[in-house]
Amino acid sequence: MFMSGKQHKKKPLTAPLKPADAMQRQPAATAIPEWAIAVVLMFTALLYARVLQNGFVKMDDDTYLINNPLIRDLSLRGILNVFTTFHSYNYHPLTTLTNLVEFSLFGLNPVPYHVFNVVLHILNTWLVYKLINRLSGKQVVALAVAVLFSVNPMHVESVAWASERKDVLYTCFYLWSLLAYLQYLSSSFSVRYYFLVLLLFVLSLFSKSAAVTLPVLLLAADVYKGRRIDARMFAEKIPFFLLSFVFGMLAIKSQTSEMGGGTVNDLSQIYSYTDRFFLLTYSIAFYIVKLLFPTGLAAFHYFPAKGESGLPLLYYSSAVFLLATGIALYQVKPVKKVILFGVAFFFITISVMMVVPVGNSLVNERYTYVPSIGFFFLLAAIAVYYIKGSARNVALVLFAMYVLWLSYQTWNRIGIWKDSTTILTDVIEQNPEFYHAYWVRGNVELQADDKQRALEDFNKVLQYRPDFYAALLARGDLRLKLQDYNGCIKDLDQAIRIDAQNGAAYNTRGMAYDAIDSLQAALSDYNRAISFSPGLALAYNNRSVILAKTGNINGAISDINRAISLAPADVKMYVNRGNIRSVQNDYKGAIEDFTYAIRLKPDESMAYFNRAISRINLKDTSGACEDWKKAAQLGRTDAAQLARQLCHE
Repeated sequence: MFMSGKQHKKKPLTAPLKPADAMQRQPAATAIPEWAIAVVLMFTALLYARVLQNGFVKMDDDTYLINNPLIRDLSLRGILNVFTTFHSYNYHPLTTLTNLVEFSLFGLNPVPYHVFNVVLHILNTWLVYKLINRLSGKQVVALAVAVLFSVNPMHVESVAWASERKDVLYTCFYLWSLLAYLQYLSSSFSVRYYFLVLLLFVLSLFSKSAAVTLPVLLLAADVYKGRRIDARMFAEKIPFFLLSFVFGMLAIKSQTSEMGGGTVNDLSQIYSYTDRFFLLTYSIAFYIVKLLFPTGLAAFHYFPAKGESGLPLLYYSSAVFLLATGIALYQVKPVKKVILFGVAFFFITISVMMVVPVGNSLVNERYTYVPSIGFFFLLAAIAVYYIKGSARNVALVLFAMYVLWLSYQTWNRIGIWKDSTTILTDVIEQNPEFYHAYWVRGNVELQADDKQRALEDFNKVLQYRPDFYAALLARGDLRLKLQDYNGCIKDLDQAIRIDAQNGAAYNTRGMAYDAIDSLQAALSDYNRAISFSPGLALAYNNRSVILAKTGNINGAISDINRAISLAPADVKMYVNRGNIRSVQNDYKGAIEDFTYAIRLKPDESMAYFNRAISRINLKDTSGACEDWKKAAQLGRTDAAQLARQLCHE
């Protein structure tokens, strides 16, 4: 179906090679030295060097990198798993493959992951320069767009966030594919370049599904380059659209799958069609304004609260802003073609991120990484056309000052991505009365075992969202750990009023009742926990303790055996069964359980301590003394005391 240039002799094929825009017919602007782009790339590297001080963050980095089993197995089977598995509501196997190689070489040292992201951003900046130069024929336009792309703070998320590798990687192949397509047009439709475009497109799709927009952008490039519209122009795009359809379906399936967590939002429950229209206009206006004036940036930009009078006024006024912007651009007729292509580039590349709402954010700064190229292109084209003569020197100074200001903002944003707490604190400063950032930060602090700060954040969550079920469960569990048993019971009472069939809620409340010796209340809660969640191993374990305390040893053994069958790697289960066997005077069986627990967790002091007691009962004083000494080394003062008393220590 596709012919090389030698086979195709029709004259119109040369038309795409000749720019047909008023801007391109203007006298050349100030000459740009060949080394200028190299300076831009070096400056970008220095600017992003700050990211090397950053670590991983507990926002996707833990999912995609720290705890991702797919990056642990650099084997043929492991690579096959990467390409056949959804992970955390996404399918981007080539991105995961790069992380797999990094992990095999560097483990979880964050520096190499950040370095590769920065290298990709630098490469993307160079590709932007080459692309715009090919599209405009103006080095000054290309350099301006490359500079704005490289230093804009809106792009920090895509570069400084380690797990956003997918953004910078797909962009690399996406831009490269578009460049190859322009070469395909200028080569009189060489089959070799056609298949290169297709290959690069596939690599971009395997990096991130957002690449599905490329076929539409290729059609826009055809029109911009003045290509004759015919059946061939559309026919050659069929493989591209088929690939986009397949990967689009994969993306939707991953986002809505149970494995993916069902991250697609159903806005119809909160917002009317009219509301959603203004949410859309606000989102577009947000991206335009923030690309020009990137202040007030944050990792989360939440959906607005809807009052009795509807959305906040700013959302309705966004439509007026877009209309005025459109009218203003329409008046710039001399570079109309560039403006139309820049607008098309922006909307085509951002469309896929705006069609399906995902997560808690209405807008995301990283979504502008590719679309900004079209926006900056039309701005640079307008500026170059209208700024002439001596005004160019003034414009150059002002542009340099603007770039330095953007760079300063970018430097600061890179520092914000240092760690999870810094990022979330920044979000809270931007949204002090919204619960979500407190919730995420509280969980991060809990993972770091900072219980008191986690409690403060959970308190904030429930202050702003008293019915937030997950927070009630989390705070109840945290209060249990802090020995605030009454507070725990209060939280779980409220949670159970919201959902009376959650086994985990009854189990946690049962543990609080057990701690204050309300054994019957605890037993009742464990029974309900098992009734609603028959696979909850901890509930069987906890009930076995209550049964043992109340003298039902056979019931206790039955429950603890069931718990172990459900959670065979849980150390405390074996310790509890060893304790129950000790009550039965089955000291040998108890020692077997304590020994297995120690094998699973060599620093489990309780297992050493209790095994020593069983050994004493079997007259094995030397073995008991060894265990008490080990338990004492692990921090048990009671073990040290017994060792002194019975072991002549």
